[in-house]
Amino acid sequence: MSNHSWINVKEKLPENNQKILTYDGIRVKIAIFEKGLTNKEREKMKRGEIPDEKEHVWRPVDGFFETKRSEIYKASDEWGNNEKGYCWRIDDNRVFGQNIEWWMPIPESPMR
Repeated sequence: MSNHSWINVKEKLPENNQKILTYDGIRVKIAIFEKGLTNKEREKMKRGEIPDEKEHVWRPVDGFFETKRSEIYKASDEWGNNEKGYCWRIDDNRVFGQNIEWWMPIPESPMR
């Protein structure tokens, strides 16, 4: 597969925190792919089938505290209106996983 070809999310997803190009059917934008949890992964963590790492989180009432990853929800997780276990950071916003169907690695600059 060429480094300059559009990839459908059904075929392959970028690496976590990879900077890529996205196409939403209207515009091409630079994005950072953010992997979260699917509902299945969260349940497997709770059953002890996959690691449930501890994370430090902030809550105004409690300040910083430590909790299991399966107990917290992030924008990149499958929950609420996000139907996928990932999201796209575009222009300082998080775009639901299902809103992007095509992505491509950022081509190397011709000015090397």
